Amino acid sequence: STATSSGAADAQQLAGHPLMAAVRAALDERLDASPDQEAAAMDALGILGLSREGAEVALTAPGVGQLVAKAVMTRALTSAPTPDLRVGALHAAATLAGAERMHEGTRSSAVLGEGAEAALREAMYAACSGTSVHTPAEALHMLLSAPFPEQRVAAYRLIGAMAVRPWFAAEVVRHAELLARVTIASNEPTSAAAGKLEARTHAKAAQWRHAAVESLFLTAQAATLGGAGSGPEGEALAASLIAALPALKQSIEAGPHGVLGRPAASNGAREHLVATEMR
Repeated sequence: STATSSGAADAQQLAGHPLMAAVRAALDERLDASPDQEAAAMDALGILGLSREGAEVALTAPGVGQLVAKAVMTRALTSAPTPDLRVGALHAAATLAGAERMHEGTRSSAVLGEGAEAALREAMYAACSGTSVHTPAEALHMLLSAPFPEQRVAAYRLIGAMAVRPWFAAEVVRHAELLARVTIASNEPTSAAAGKLEARTHAKAAQWRHAAVESLFLTAQAATLGGAGSGPEGEALAASLIAALPALKQSIEAGPHGVLGRPAASNGAREHLVATEMR
């Protein structure tokens, strides 16, 4: 069809885009790029990931897609040269996974084609394989337990975007400590406990934590209607997600700061934050 041909042409054009050349140069396995070059590559991926076509090209382009997926997830979840680069990689991964796309259209806008989705999933598990964290859930729990609010903001963005996918949402809710870390508002320090310079970041972390819970809840809710897939795997995913529904619902109702915290922002204000603020 004309639409299909146009999409293929757009993808071909993106594959040869200078942004991809910058990514290819910085994220190779020789690890000889400077932190600035790697940071520029993460920024480029953040731009590409704003569109479905760009994200798919970044994750599946011949000669670079597999490298990109593995490099981004490794730097995001387990091994980054600098703290700032880890934060940049988490944001890039979140954008590739649809953090912006899911709020500009429907939640399904975050989901990519089969090849790109497989690349995301394989890269997440490959990044953790052979490390001390073993799984994406363990890696994210470690990142959220660290005293770095900017890192937690980025990790919550990644969870919220990836949680559109039943397999990932189940990965989160099956890890009791991670589920508690995300759903219990008091686990996220309040801005009142921070200095003035950190107050805004703490407030953002509380909002993004709540947005991640909402994303998990919607996926779990869809599982009650068969949204987790069919067959034994789908049934197992659905069982895990449905079991987590009470905790997710309670967390949403408590608001970003919990029932003992400050009044939650209105839904309109929260949706505006989630849709427009990347970092």
